Amino acid sequence: PPGLEGRDLESLVSSVRQSCGELGEISEQQALRLVLGMGYDATKCLEKWKEVLAWRRRHGMDELRSQLLEVARSASPIAFPHEEEVYR
Repeated sequence: PPGLEGRDLESLVSSVRQSCGELGEISEQQALRLVLGMGYDATKCLEKWKEVLAWRRRHGMDELRSQLLEVARSASPIAFPHEEEVYR
């Protein structure tokens, strides 16, 4: 693909994962998505990861994820906001 000429995709993903991982946890799949979405540009990947982490902090996504995981692990049924309207 354009932008990847002569470069090893696995090495690029590994490098992006390592550099982004210094800022916040990132999976291999997330690193691959960044690499593909940012046109194989490691610098753009790092900048985008900074934006993603800032957005997650602003919107409390880590706390929300923790809450949802706690609910999912409990024995009680899961209820979602406005589910009555959705299930009609």
